[in-house]
Amino acid sequence: MSISSRPWPALLRRSGKHAQAAAATGIVIAAAACGGAAAAYNASGSGTASASGMSAMQSHQPEYLYVWAGAAGRTKPDRLLTLNFDSASPAYGKVVADTIIPGPGGINNEPHHCGLSANGQILACGGLLASLHNHDWLFFFSLKNPAHPVLISSQKTPLAAFPDAFVPLPDNGFLVTEMGSLDGGAPGRVAEFNGADKLTGLYPADPPSAFNPHGIDVRPDLNLMVTCDYVEPASTLNAVPGPVVLRSSVRIWNYRHLTITKTIELPPGSGSMDCQLLPRNPDGEGYVGGSGNGQLYLFNSRSGTARDVFDFDSLTQEALTQVMTISPDGARLFVPYASASGQASGIAMFDVTDPSHPRLLDNFNLAPGSGPHMDVSRHRLTEDRRFQIDFNTLIPGMELRPHGFEVSGMAMSGSD
Repeated sequence: MSISSRPWPALLRRSGKHAQAAAATGIVIAAAACGGAAAAYNASGSGTASASGMSAMQSHQPEYLYVWAGAAGRTKPDRLLTLNFDSASPAYGKVVADTIIPGPGGINNEPHHCGLSANGQILACGGLLASLHNHDWLFFFSLKNPAHPVLISSQKTPLAAFPDAFVPLPDNGFLVTEMGSLDGGAPGRVAEFNGADKLTGLYPADPPSAFNPHGIDVRPDLNLMVTCDYVEPASTLNAVPGPVVLRSSVRIWNYRHLTITKTIELPPGSGSMDCQLLPRNPDGEGYVGGSGNGQLYLFNSRSGTARDVFDFDSLTQEALTQVMTISPDGARLFVPYASASGQASGIAMFDVTDPSHPRLLDNFNLAPGSGPHMDVSRHRLTEDRRFQIDFNTLIPGMELRPHGFEVSGMAMSGSD
């Protein structure tokens, strides 16, 4: 029986409903896992960061924060909220637009991650579990008027579903990691879309049997792409018996040909949710986090090796790493983490000028249940108390559960 014909699971098993944070110029957004609140955090010192080595940073202050969210209970449509993100504006943090996914396909998609196109005019978002209802699971919004996004198309792909991360391409298209096969098993694929939002390929042509890609990053200057396998999606569902099937590997790709050239196996149970390349490193080194074991690994794309360089259990017991960020100059690494219970969480900031020996600069503890999932900044983090969003009351009569965040003026790869 295919997973699409089984009863819809109310929740992911374990702590599958992570909350997130979104990157901004010197600003972090952290959202509570229960949907209750989002807060902004400012970074002291100079410097900015993005979620991908090919991300484009803009010199002006971003003005809008886009929040991809579903409704508690899944009885009301999924939506893209646009918030004023101009810290100098009296409307800072207020809703500017509410773009609703129309029709029967607008409910029960489990809004997940988003990505901005290279020119910042297209926002692509994924519905993690939309395929279980035979809905489209990729949604493309026009940001030509950044204050009022317009849904321009929705898509589904053959062979793979369960979309996660987005990488912008020079033609304003995207690479998208699709974690599983159409029934939530393996293998998944990396989907390529052009600037007209048309599917142009699924890669690799002959994927490994345990290929369940989640994180992704690229270094075009080295003809290098990396993905990391994280979990077999069907195994996370309440309706599917048996344990969660974690993956623990980094795939090294020829970026131009979109073929896998090496596989780096991490210790079993590592749960390699995210992998990020150091932007200026000549050997294609980067970091991969252990969302199953709380370890941070440095991998080398040339040698096809990896080694443990930090233990997040030193910050909280049973730590699980989340989606990471490296600054464009390669000097700072930001790793959100949470305890297995979800009650302890924070954002760790490292000096990685010596990649083999990341030096902890700051450990910003968040409120219980925050569940950080993406981040950015440089020296220290302090809370911006003017930006406090309660997604349980932001839209009257709705309790929203946000996941994906993007900021206008910043093209970046996606966030889990």
